[in-house]
Amino acid sequence: MLSVRKLSRVSIALALPLSLLAQKEAPILLTNPSFEDAAHIGVVGGSGPSGWYDCPSKGGESAPDVQPGFWKVTRAPSNGSTYVGLVVRDRESWEGIGQRLTRQLEINQCYEFSLDLCKSETYMSPTTTSDPVEVPFGTPAKIIIWGGNGYCDKAEVLAQSTIITHTRWITYNFRLEPRKGNYSFIMIEAYYKTPVLFPYNGHVL
Repeated sequence: MLSVRKLSRVSIALALPLSLLAQKEAPILLTNPSFEDAAHIGVVGGSGPSGWYDCPSKGGESAPDVQPGFWKVTRAPSNGSTYVGLVVRDRESWEGIGQRLTRQLEINQCYEFSLDLCKSETYMSPTTTSDPVEVPFGTPAKIIIWGGNGYCDKAEVLAQSTIITHTRWITYNFRLEPRKGNYSFIMIEAYYKTPVLFPYNGHVL
């Protein structure tokens, strides 16, 4: 579940229902916060789950998968019927998804943001669409949350998780406090353990 709420100055909370709730204002709701969709494998030129926009780090890469049921991923959702799987690759590319918010995140306001994260015990996938051989993508990765003013815009890092090593859903709570501007878009992106010594194949659910 994913939700965002405004604290005394303001507050915000991948199975992910997401809402943004301001203290004396109507909630800022995300479209499809728990990533409900028909489970499917992401393809080049595809999209994220319904209501989410595919934000690849490089062109020509496949969109995120809607799980469970593919690449030996069987973890039951923490909410609803499906969730999203985001991968990082050993050829220096990674996956992300984003959408437009119903109201801006305002500069110097503090938002509470929470999401459920885990990794799969097994994650096997081809590294390219031209090579059908499946390889392990089991190395842990993390999530970075960006604010921006366009789809896939990376204007400011608002929060990031630790490396996700556990195979059960755990709720992570963050505070997002924009310092550089107001943002109408949010993006959730998988990334490597940092500092990055060598890119690797990994994932986060």
